[in-house]
Amino acid sequence: MTSLTAALAKLHEWRNRPYFSSLAAWESRGLIKSPDPVPWNLDSAKNTLVDALLKLTFADADEERFIATILEHLAAELSGKSYDTEEREFLTDCFFQIAQSLELADFAARLDEWGNSGGFQRRYQ
Repeated sequence: MTSLTAALAKLHEWRNRPYFSSLAAWESRGLIKSPDPVPWNLDSAKNTLVDALLKLTFADADEERFIATILEHLAAELSGKSYDTEEREFLTDCFFQIAQSLELADFAARLDEWGNSGGFQRRYQ
């Protein structure tokens, strides 16, 4: 995992980026941007996760707690909303990128394991 200073900088960068509201982000995936309020809901989910990770950073949590937190937030968001397949994959990819930016070593394997248990087809390793 990255240093405290680097983790805080990366998380603040993620927090301040309107990731799903950007038309370019959707187009880079070959998608038509979903109608409002879907992009706002996805950005809200991202920001809620980042806020939780910031709290863990200040609490000096271990890497396992970071991984568990990301997976818990992803599971809650995917089960609680009626996103289509592309939106679900987009959100999952975003959470994966956040984990990568924090250099969480085992996250790809854990995400694949979690996804396989839930019927996901995508592989991150």
